[in-house]
Amino acid sequence: MEASRLFIIINRINALVFLLLLIAASILFLSTLLASNHRNDNRTVIVEEDKDNPREKLELVLGNMQEIHGHDNYYVELRTRSEGGKFSSGYGGGETRNVLFFVGNKLNSRWLYKKHDYLIERIEILEHRLNDKNTRRAQAIYIRSIMQDSNNNHELDSDDKSTIALTRPDGSGYTEILSDADSIIDKETSSDGKYLTVLYQTKGIVVLKKFSLHNFQLVSERVITELIKAR
Repeated sequence: MEASRLFIIINRINALVFLLLLIAASILFLSTLLASNHRNDNRTVIVEEDKDNPREKLELVLGNMQEIHGHDNYYVELRTRSEGGKFSSGYGGGETRNVLFFVGNKLNSRWLYKKHDYLIERIEILEHRLNDKNTRRAQAIYIRSIMQDSNNNHELDSDDKSTIALTRPDGSGYTEILSDADSIIDKETSSDGKYLTVLYQTKGIVVLKKFSLHNFQLVSERVITELIKAR
C-alpha cells in the first residue's frame, strides 16, 4: 500500500517537472521569436513613393554589411521583406532591389541605383590575391540586374534579359558592359585581376567577351556558335 502511494507521488512529481519544462521551453521559444522580429524591425526602412509614379510606400529590409577587401569600403543590400509579388529572384530573404555603399573613414554613402525598381540577381566582388597569396584586393564590383520587362509579361523575372554592370570598389564609375544577355553561362576574373571574361547567350548565339577591369572597356570578343533549335 505504501509502495503504491509512493509511486503515485513520484508520478505526480514527474508530471509537474515535465509541465514546468514545457512552460520554460515555450517561454524561450516566444522570447527568441520576439527578439528575431525586433532585429528585423531594426533593419526595416521605409522607401518614399516615386512622385512621378505614385504608389504605396515600400517596406524594405537592409541586409548584412559586406566588406570590400583592400579598400575601406562596405556595402549593404536593400531587399524586400519577403518573396513574391512583382519581383522574383529566388533569394531566401526576398528580392534585392538596390545596394548602398559606405566609403572611407567618414563612411560617405551612395546608392547603386537612383531608384529601387530593378531586380538585382547577383552582386559579387571581383578580387585577386596579391603576391603574399593571403591578401585579397577587390578590383571591381560585378552586378547582374533585370532592368526591363523584355518578354512583356508585366513583371521582372529570370526570363527577362539581364544587364551586366561593373563599378569601382566604392560603387562609383557604374558602367553597363552587357544589356542583351538571355543567360550568363559563365564568367571568370583573370588571376592578376586585370580582366573579366564573360560567356553568355543572346539571340540564339553564344558569345565570349573580355573586358578590362581598369577602364571597363571591351578588349576582345568571339562568337562561339549559333544554337540551332531541334525540329
